[in-house]
Amino acid sequence: PLYSDNVTRNCLRIDYVRVCILVDFAKEPPKHVVVVCPTVGDQPCSAYRLAVEYEWSPAKCSWCGSLGHVDVHCPLKRNHTKRTQVPMAVYVLKENRGDQPRATSSVPVEQ
Repeated sequence: PLYSDNVTRNCLRIDYVRVCILVDFAKEPPKHVVVVCPTVGDQPCSAYRLAVEYEWSPAKCSWCGSLGHVDVHCPLKRNHTKRTQVPMAVYVLKENRGDQPRATSSVPVEQ
């Protein structure tokens, strides 16, 4: 742990402790931490493995791996989405007097 809150530091609560830990979000957050108690008088140094519960965790995007947003709101994902072309039916007048056919309207074709 980097540090603990005042209540934990002053031993005012014994059912749980609140500490700040450094987490590498490229990896899975730890489920346990090891706390080492220093030698005091005749008592030897001891280590305890404690389970971790997180009060809060930032949103992490599964698309780009950044913190602060989820994949639905990812600005990089929006730029990478492919635009699909919809086939269109074009209606051309039969009585066209020019060299090029003239489209009068177009509608999407059902697939």
